[in-house]
Amino acid sequence: MRNQRLALSTRASELLPENQAGPAQENRHFIARLLGTNKVPEPGVTVFEGVNELRPGETLTWKDGVISLERSPFDFGEPIGRLSTHDWMQRFSETLEYSVATSLGARGPVASMLSGGLDSGPMTVMASDRLNQLNRSLVPTSWFLKAYPEADESRPIRRLAEYLGCELKSFSGDEMLPFRNLSPEMISPELPVYNSFRELVLSCYRLAAAAGAEVILNGHVGDRIYWPREYLLSDPWQRGDYRELFSTIGRIVRHTGLTRLWRDPAFRAPLGQLIRKIRTTPQSSPWLTDNTLKYLDSNDDPDWPPEATDYHLPARARELLGANMAFGLAHENDFANRFGIERRDPFKSEALIRLMLQMPASLSHRYGYPKWVMREAMKGRMPERLRLKPRTGLLGSFYDAGFNQHRDNIHDLLFNRNRAWQHYVKSEFIEQALKETNPSKQAKLVINMCVGYALWREYWENPPTPEI
Repeated sequence: MRNQRLALSTRASELLPENQAGPAQENRHFIARLLGTNKVPEPGVTVFEGVNELRPGETLTWKDGVISLERSPFDFGEPIGRLSTHDWMQRFSETLEYSVATSLGARGPVASMLSGGLDSGPMTVMASDRLNQLNRSLVPTSWFLKAYPEADESRPIRRLAEYLGCELKSFSGDEMLPFRNLSPEMISPELPVYNSFRELVLSCYRLAAAAGAEVILNGHVGDRIYWPREYLLSDPWQRGDYRELFSTIGRIVRHTGLTRLWRDPAFRAPLGQLIRKIRTTPQSSPWLTDNTLKYLDSNDDPDWPPEATDYHLPARARELLGANMAFGLAHENDFANRFGIERRDPFKSEALIRLMLQMPASLSHRYGYPKWVMREAMKGRMPERLRLKPRTGLLGSFYDAGFNQHRDNIHDLLFNRNRAWQHYVKSEFIEQALKETNPSKQAKLVINMCVGYALWREYWENPPTPEI
């Protein structure tokens, strides 16, 4: 409410008081959580103090000057019971097919961001099949990284595009190294987060728009829907499905052997959970200032959504329904909208998430293959070499090359252009990490978060003049 009026917007910044830029209204708890714990805040809050988002499932009603807010909890559905592997696979395939089909938009060509992985590939296959029925075209987009062989997936990407009979729109990303372009246009004004691969993503959006697409599909969330391996035993145990429990143990033993059993996350995870429960010394974060620690004393809502406690493994329900899944899609569309297109993620589907929570964890890992249910669903629909290939194209070497080549850019931004991050993070920690030949992954992650915040501050301290 503002002066007895309800103010709504799709952009949090548009609800700021007049003549107050973003930093004057920044939510310091939000910033401290990002920089201090590398975690996204709980759903409902924004980077601007006093401006809230509707959380998933919430409905806001304004009637006769009175606001009411209600939330419908996520429906986990009735227990499905024991199904054959084939039936589970069929349900998975049909649910994902439907989600893809309803993501295609009403007209014209549809683009997809294609990698060599087992999320964007099957998504693109399903989209191609559906679009062929509608006499519409698919435009796969991607990049190649010839200078970084470990990160390059151009061969499987090209093979799948040829298999589908689609013209691949691709480009060389060798020069688009992380931290090369440290301008405020690389972040959303609504979110102080820097995506190190932003230039690659923007180029895909540009190609999609040039091809006439209004929608671009992305499978980024696909990795999250499958059960992590550490749940392989705790899932059937908590369900009380001891037949499935012993079957899973048997499969693990046959695949790994008894001598390597202790290395398997399925067995190590329960022990790790026990150790965490009895540990009394909190994990230290040596980069945090006293200010950050003060803000982090504020109460978070780590148990969101509350209905997660109704599930037999609440932690898993929160992984699929909580902050990480509820966060970021609207902010990402800020970038896609610059090119007149909309980004959609078929894996962010309530029906698909519900099914994965009902499905036994063992269907995500079998015979040494992760994402096993997807591999089964794609039999005969994509080349076998691609269906069964291990994960490739990890961008670590590409990221490290950008970090090392552009350390001076990073230092200039953080110590000359904008130092506001030093309210939250100790400057000596960042200074030392930038001097080290091989800084830790944690140090590079903290630097990455500081870069995002510094660019966001830079944007709001000198915002562009609106076009008339």
